[in-house]
Amino acid sequence: MKGTINFGIDENGKFFFDSLTQRYNTEVEPTELEAEALALIIEATGPVNIYRRSDAYLTICNESGNDFCRLKATDRAKWFSLEVPAEYQNDSLLANVKNKKQRHWKIQLQSIDDIVVYSDIIKAASLIIY
Repeated sequence: MKGTINFGIDENGKFFFDSLTQRYNTEVEPTELEAEALALIIEATGPVNIYRRSDAYLTICNESGNDFCRLKATDRAKWFSLEVPAEYQNDSLLANVKNKKQRHWKIQLQSIDDIVVYSDIIKAASLIIY
């Protein structure tokens, strides 16, 4: 389950994706909001594999194939969900998570830029290997 991510900064200083290869060799074309969010997640984690396994969100996997993060970024809904490592489960940043009895904890965002606040938790989640 290997993917390729080609990205850069355009002439206007905006982040962009050239291509994202997903499982079954189908390209993922993130929206502008998804690309902004992915840039922040990749900044925290390093290389990841990105898939669109659902119409509702993007799936982000580490190199071992663990889908540690899911992302929804539209004008109407902004959230991501993480497989939260044990050492972060009582973190005050996650106090507003409603359902903590499931594998992925859904974190609502007011703005895509809010992802930066969760960088340490995102990094730790990306290191979970099965």
